[in-house]
Amino acid sequence: MKQASKVFGYTRLMVAAMALGPCEAALEIVIPYAKERIQFGSSLSEKQGYTHKLVVPHAVRLQAATAYMDEIALRLDSGESDLHTEGSISKLFATEAANKAADDAIQALGGYGYISEFEVEKIKRDVKITCIYEGTSEIQQSIISTFRWKITRKTKGGFYKAICQEMEKLDSDVNDAGCRFYGLAAEVLNNTIMLVHDNRLTRKQHVMFSLADMMTHVEIGASLARKAVSLSKAGDSEAEKVKAMSRIFADEVAQLVSRNALNILMGSGVFDQKAARDFMETNSYNQLVCSSLNVINDMDLVADILFAR
Repeated sequence: MKQASKVFGYTRLMVAAMALGPCEAALEIVIPYAKERIQFGSSLSEKQGYTHKLVVPHAVRLQAATAYMDEIALRLDSGESDLHTEGSISKLFATEAANKAADDAIQALGGYGYISEFEVEKIKRDVKITCIYEGTSEIQQSIISTFRWKITRKTKGGFYKAICQEMEKLDSDVNDAGCRFYGLAAEVLNNTIMLVHDNRLTRKQHVMFSLADMMTHVEIGASLARKAVSLSKAGDSEAEKVKAMSRIFADEVAQLVSRNALNILMGSGVFDQKAARDFMETNSYNQLVCSSLNVINDMDLVADILFAR
């Protein structure tokens, strides 16, 4: 196990990359299909019930996962070691995102999704295994929550505080890439970890899994924000698309962090309603709900790009 742990940083990154391939392939099938399929007088590509539910979220998560995995791969190639937690974050997010994308690809094609001609049913079968081997998603959640909890305590909150401060700096440079909400989410996550530790809730596996999902999304989101800001500063032609995707993902991160923090506070049986309200009022919790501002318009923008509307 000791020897295996030395390589999990990149073997799990490899599995994550294997999952992103089918995810991209699924999108390459459902997007052209939507342009051609006419329902009620217009193509599916014109309908938000199709684009905003079954396609755009997966394109955004694919972009987010790629940004994070590129960073980790570069660190590995630069000789850095002991990145097994980062490998777990890559695998957990990418494989679960790809599995959901494949599932929605079947939904997007309706009855055609079940037949071999359109291939999405094969993609679904192929991608599911990535959520299982090299450690199931639940194993990854255990690893992520345990090691990130320990480093948070060891650094006295400095680990996620650094992400918060970085996002604040990036937001001052480029204020339309969702960085502010990644920073707020990192702050709420940091304080939630401290609360969990102080109340000995680390013994509750459901609480730790909730933390793992929060940790994963915050760190993945920070990478996407960095990519969006970098492209914007460089004047890259992809900048507007990636910034819009970053804003959409920032909303997903903010909503997940706020929901999981509330679930821990109210669901653990340790805190009363007043304690939960006090936590929300003093930890930027209420600001997270503002992440949804204009998110539907941003999804329209990304859909316009994806479907060449």
